[in-house]
Amino acid sequence: KHDFLFNLTAYCEQLIMRNVLRWEDLCIVVFDEAHHCTKSHPFNKLLEKNHLTIPEPERPKILGLTASPAGKKTFAITVTMLQNLMTSMGGAKIGVTRDNQADLKR
Repeated sequence: KHDFLFNLTAYCEQLIMRNVLRWEDLCIVVFDEAHHCTKSHPFNKLLEKNHLTIPEPERPKILGLTASPAGKKTFAITVTMLQNLMTSMGGAKIGVTRDNQADLKR
């Protein structure tokens, strides 16, 4: 699955570079395994080069999905990681499914 996401991201970037696809013409972009949208990950590069360079009203909506948004060694490191992730995704907000709220609070 990981290689597929890398390849799909590279394919999307190639379409944009060749002017076959314009980022601002997309309505919504879905990132599965969104916790990877950090540092030099292809998801993050795609967001940096395209999403964050377009004025907010013209940007597509981003939906980042992850089953593992936390799990760092300490609460403080987890909070910092989530803040960095939200910044990388263009000022994202976190939504929690009701079924898992008790688990996430723990």
